Amino acid sequence: MGKWRGGGSNDFANSVTTDASGNVYFAGMFASSNVTFSPTTLTNVGSGDMFVAKLDSTQLTVGNKEITNNENVISLYPNPATSNLTIAFAKTTKKVVLTITDITGKLIYTATASETEKMNVTTSSFAEGVYIVKIQTDDSASSPTGNVVYRKLIVQK
Repeated sequence: MGKWRGGGSNDFANSVTTDASGNVYFAGMFASSNVTFSPTTLTNVGSGDMFVAKLDSTQLTVGNKEITNNENVISLYPNPATSNLTIAFAKTTKKVVLTITDITGKLIYTATASETEKMNVTTSSFAEGVYIVKIQTDDSASSPTGNVVYRKLIVQK
């Protein structure tokens, strides 16, 4: 699955987990008439239906442009992290909005940067566990058509 597109109603994911291969699984509900997990579209048959979806480890991307792990456009290292994390971009990026949430969706960290090739995050205060790193680049912070990339982060102590 490469993209998720919900409808205009209350569509959300509320559970996230990973497996040993790096795949991310998430579950939630959708009240829209349908929701698309490219290439699959689910149709709501009641007032609200549930879903379980899988993002494979080679492609964790949302947006108009596909950015796969194989292109090395955005790198996170070290991962697993203990006290520091570096997010590196293949080229100077005009604007970056970074958010890190735990697997329950709770916001743990947020930062912005301009004209940068890398960002550093101190993870020493993070609890050990799995996190979702959301990276919005260039015009995506103000436009839903820009690049939004999700990466899995593991913090170990």
